[in-house]
Amino acid sequence: MQSIACIENIVINKGFNVLTDAQLLALIIGKGIKGKTALDIAKDTLITFGGFKGFNNRPLEHFLKIKGLGDATIIKIGVMFEFATRIAKNAGTQEF
Repeated sequence: MQSIACIENIVINKGFNVLTDAQLLALIIGKGIKGKTALDIAKDTLITFGGFKGFNNRPLEHFLKIKGLGDATIIKIGVMFEFATRIAKNAGTQEF
């Protein structure tokens, strides 16, 4: 199993663009639970929702069904998608 430290080393040496979706999500999840690494939880989450596209407009409560995702992590996932939405909507503009 890949640890968060291994994934972070990949980012440092090669950049974010070489990571799989599961590795990116594992970095946001940050830590695992007994018997599951953050990468395992990330893979479970992606499989459950059919990839990142399946996260779109999904109520955050649906993420609570994934063992290993707590409120703080679910909020981080929501923030990540809000960033992506704002980047897509405001490409080239800046609002503060």
